Amino acid sequence: VVANATYIRVGLNGKLKAAGGSIAHVGFGLMLVAILLSSAKKEVLSINTTGILLPFAPEAKQDPMENLTLLRGARTDMGKYWATYEGNDSVDTRSKSTYFRVHFDKKDGTEQFDLYPNFIKVTKGQDGVSFNPDKRHYLSGDIFTYITYATTGNDNDTAQFHSKVMKLGDTTYYSKGYIVLDSVLVNPDNEKYHFKRGDTALVAKVTVVSRDSARYTAYPAFYVKDNAPHYLNDTIFRQDLALQFNMITKDQEFDIGIKESADMVPFIALKVLEFPQIGLLRLGTLIMISGFVISILWRRKQSKLTKA
Repeated sequence: VVANATYIRVGLNGKLKAAGGSIAHVGFGLMLVAILLSSAKKEVLSINTTGILLPFAPEAKQDPMENLTLLRGARTDMGKYWATYEGNDSVDTRSKSTYFRVHFDKKDGTEQFDLYPNFIKVTKGQDGVSFNPDKRHYLSGDIFTYITYATTGNDNDTAQFHSKVMKLGDTTYYSKGYIVLDSVLVNPDNEKYHFKRGDTALVAKVTVVSRDSARYTAYPAFYVKDNAPHYLNDTIFRQDLALQFNMITKDQEFDIGIKESADMVPFIALKVLEFPQIGLLRLGTLIMISGFVISILWRRKQSKLTKA
């Protein structure tokens, strides 16, 4: 950038009409600078606060903590945004493209928008998919959103929760193993929940042990807001198991709801990256294209003078 700008000023005495090549190189240099700055300062917005950490395969090279798990229809905390997975729609069966609608609400109320990342199913006899991002443009930077995992689920899930009254340390069974009620937390502030002292929230810490001795931890929650009870269920998708904290009984025991279903609510894993200084990349692109055009016009002019 500096060398070509200096050449335009000193070597060509500022004659821009003859400096198309150097202008194009200035633009290309600005593009490289923008790529360097934007990549170095990129920020992951999709820090996983749900507690649902997906077991990505090693070849996926994905950090579960950087992929936010969204259940369809459930508004989920994503830093300065609320993110909601609204649903998916296969809009082109020929190309096997599936688009996912994700709604974003900025917490300060200044904007809301939808993004439609998609994936294309590999059509040459393979089982893989290719994920493609969608983006939101700003002068200060761009937000890129793409799907890293998706399951469609089944809208015909008719399974119901059944209640089990348990004391701390009690064990109950489900079809693939057993469940232990470890403890009950009051207004926890941890990696999953961020309740405050004035809240009225109870969170059950539940250990699930499957037949193959794999252990999982779930945190179903119960809280009161506006004089109405609210339930935050927790789901262990690998066990087709959902848990619900219903209430405290008169005997100071805990009513835990248990549901098993192979047709759990569909969900996606979403990765959202913010790239700052991306406007410099657009500026560099425009300058580079301008250099091309100036070079073409200058060459045509010189060719006419030579023929004359």
